[in-house]
Amino acid sequence: LRFLVARQKSIQEFYSDLRGSYSPMREDESPDEYNGLVMSTVHRAKGLEFKNVVVAADFRWKVIESSFMNDAIHCDEANILYVAITRSKCNLYFTEEASKCLTRLSVLTKVRIRLHSSSSLRSNEMKFRVWLRKWEGFKKNPNIIESVEDVIFPPEWDNDQYPFALHPQMSLAEQRNNVRAIRLAYHPDQFLPKFGGAIRSTMVREEIKKVLENITRRCTDIWSSFNVEGES
Repeated sequence: LRFLVARQKSIQEFYSDLRGSYSPMREDESPDEYNGLVMSTVHRAKGLEFKNVVVAADFRWKVIESSFMNDAIHCDEANILYVAITRSKCNLYFTEEASKCLTRLSVLTKVRIRLHSSSSLRSNEMKFRVWLRKWEGFKKNPNIIESVEDVIFPPEWDNDQYPFALHPQMSLAEQRNNVRAIRLAYHPDQFLPKFGGAIRSTMVREEIKKVLENITRRCTDIWSSFNVEGES
């Protein structure tokens, strides 16, 4: 909108200029087949993927940063940004404002991980037991899955310091058992056939699948570090 105001153009005039400059994508044409620039809102792009994506600067970055600093459990603006970022298959580009915001969030994340690294063995074992109890309940009575947040994921799966609530003071056998349990539970080939029927939309299914793939990849990397071969 700031772009249009600066050029004293209405949305209708801007759209008319675009139609005169570009051939619109046909309804039966996929993004990969279309040889042109696709301009879209995040909501309209749900379920689609593109080789190259440019994230515009019209997100409410202060809202996202504020929710992060205040440990907010849910932030609509952050969820919309997540959808935008995950539309890219190859290259992802940000405006300067977007890049600065994400850099600040990245720095804050690293600080939190360093603070979290002081967690005790007991607290990590408790996190794993809590996850296991919730996971057993989820398996017995899976509700309708309308978003990624409805899935019970393993504890700290994206924590670089102590993923899956593992701890250096745990025995190697205990760490192996925990990683094995998580890998069997969250492998896409195991999870999706069991719970796919509860997932209400293709977009949510794809988002969940990406998380499952990341968790499985993480498990594989950790398992490799145990120097164990021939086990599953």
